[in-house]
Amino acid sequence: MSVDLDWHALDADLTSSVVHFLSSAFSNAPRPNFIGDISVTSFSFGDTQPSIEVMDVRDIDKEFLEVEDEEEGLLDNPAVGNPRTGRESRSFERGRQMREERSESDSARSVMGNGFGVGAIPTMTSHLRPSSALFSPGLNQTRSIASHSSPPPPPQSQRFPHEVRHNRRNLRRPSIDSQEAALPPPSTSSSPSLQIHLRVTYSGNLSIGLATSLLINYPSPKFMALPLKLSITSLAFDGVMLVAFEGDRRRLHVSFVDPNQGQGGLGVASPGARLLSGAVVESEVGQADKHVLKNVGKVEKFVVDVARASLESELIFPNFQTILF
Repeated sequence: MSVDLDWHALDADLTSSVVHFLSSAFSNAPRPNFIGDISVTSFSFGDTQPSIEVMDVRDIDKEFLEVEDEEEGLLDNPAVGNPRTGRESRSFERGRQMREERSESDSARSVMGNGFGVGAIPTMTSHLRPSSALFSPGLNQTRSIASHSSPPPPPQSQRFPHEVRHNRRNLRRPSIDSQEAALPPPSTSSSPSLQIHLRVTYSGNLSIGLATSLLINYPSPKFMALPLKLSITSLAFDGVMLVAFEGDRRRLHVSFVDPNQGQGGLGVASPGARLLSGAVVESEVGQADKHVLKNVGKVEKFVVDVARASLESELIFPNFQTILF
């Protein structure tokens, strides 16, 4: 089932959040010694929307909910400290969590039981699953998610019509009085919690502008710096997008999965290169009113490599991002 998007509804606030995310990704990425600090100068979604197909709709994976429960526990205990201080006002925040004490058996059971065990684990390399493990429960429209390993549900009298594995601390016990029973359910039930798997294919005119400098480190470090402008366009993307919507908490978790992961062969590209299969980078070295050197291949290759590595480390399963709304 395909999905139509109102691509023009993407507003300036979302653009600002994306710019902040990209700036953080480029500034934190390891750089060769001949490239200076990188800043994002512009970003545009363009006017070409991606092709989106709904593959599956299911309950939210328990890994998303467990991460939120752990954060709430830290917020409730001041002695432990608040790991999110200074980030509550941001609409786009990192959702990747480092869970160092998880055993390998628990991780394997999460992936095999839920199809996607999407969540946060210390590293990607030691937890990448073949496509057969990720998709074996079936990304289809006729089969729902496999049963989670979770505590017994509350009694029927305590459940609401649209309850989907919410945290029991957020549920209010309805009275047995007939008048109170006739009251409408809490407002959170009108915003259901669910997880959607989408096949996303994009080839459009989204553009990113970057500014940095080429450094000459002889006879001393940073002896000379040449201004460098970069423009990234013509992105080509193909992957599976996981969207976990928590209606009661007003949070949206986003992650990507490579549908072709596990297909062996010589020269197999990295997950980031398979999802982001194409990008055109144009570069200008120097000042516009003076001599300008265009299309520096080594720098352009570095920028594309950083973009793919950032996609892999920040958004590809098992890492994800959380959007507050």
